[in-house]
Amino acid sequence: MIRLRFSLLIVIISILSGGLSATGQRTTRKNLRPSPAAVTGHDYTHLFDTIATSADSAAVAFAGYEKTLSSSQESFFATNKTDSLITRLDIELIYLDMTGRQLDTRRITLDTQMTPGQTRRFDIKSWDRQKVFYYYLSPAPRSSNATPYKVTIRLVTALRKRE
Repeated sequence: MIRLRFSLLIVIISILSGGLSATGQRTTRKNLRPSPAAVTGHDYTHLFDTIATSADSAAVAFAGYEKTLSSSQESFFATNKTDSLITRLDIELIYLDMTGRQLDTRRITLDTQMTPGQTRRFDIKSWDRQKVFYYYLSPAPRSSNATPYKVTIRLVTALRKRE
């Protein structure tokens, strides 16, 4: 019994003395340097314009939307109608049933490089995770439980590169 107490006392003393004599450890990495942009303070916002759009804006035209019942992707085409390079699109998608009742809405940002007049296809993750809806102009599925819907794509803003 005395041996057990003595061993326990030795262990406790060694733990305490080791903890008290420990030196600090440097946890930061050596030789870190700030990025050149942070040092120079360059602001590149003067290279870009934001096009704030309205409902009748003609900066970007959307067409060719498709989403079948079994698809986990939606696809559509966008055409740059400006005379500048567009580098980002902020769009709103509004999903409606066939009576015009809103099913869902979402806003998506698309990074792109669209030259003037160029048309690009975009594939985005579908809003219909359960795969029970299909776009009404897509081929009708065999399942009678599927629900058709319409979609409106609206350009909210576009980021274009200045000349």
